[in-house]
Amino acid sequence: MKDILVIGATGKQGNAVVKQLLEDGWYVSALTRNKNNRKLSDIGHPHLSIVEGDLSDSVSLQSAMKGSMVYTVFSQSLKMMLAKN
Repeated sequence: MKDILVIGATGKQGNAVVKQLLEDGWYVSALTRNKNNRKLSDIGHPHLSIVEGDLSDSVSLQSAMKGSMVYTVFSQSLKMMLAKN
């Protein structure tokens, strides 16, 4: 089974990535701050799990990552957070 976590799944690029991964046969966990976001719930795919959490919260991030393969993360917000520190 191919499991992957997509962070930023409600953004323009992230949402397109989620849809393509599902088409390619992946089981996708999508991390979002709002589990009721229609950009994800409207996809309605049986291999999509919507996970509520926040990139800045290490506990929710670690929980979301369990069982998923993570190859890379593209996030402009992460870049901005690192720049401030």
